[in-house]
Amino acid sequence: MASGTGGFLLEPQHNVMQMGGDFANNPAAAQFIDKMVAKHGFDRQQLQEILSQAKRLDYVLRLMDRQAPTGLPPTGPTGAWLRYKK
Repeated sequence: MASGTGGFLLEPQHNVMQMGGDFANNPAAAQFIDKMVAKHGFDRQQLQEILSQAKRLDYVLRLMDRQAPTGLPPTGPTGAWLRYKK
């Protein structure tokens, strides 16, 4: 029991301020905020304000979804290593 508090531990209010923007109803964004508050001590309202300003850019998502070019890794030292070695 904590002294002077009556022995009650109250859970912090979730979503005191409703988040707006592109991620307002995104469960992953809400989970991210919960994790950052619980694990790292971030301020919930500040995170909600920041994520309310974030924009979903579909062209960025498409670029991120592209597979990295496949090619064989170098079989010997690269030019950068050879220049460094000199």
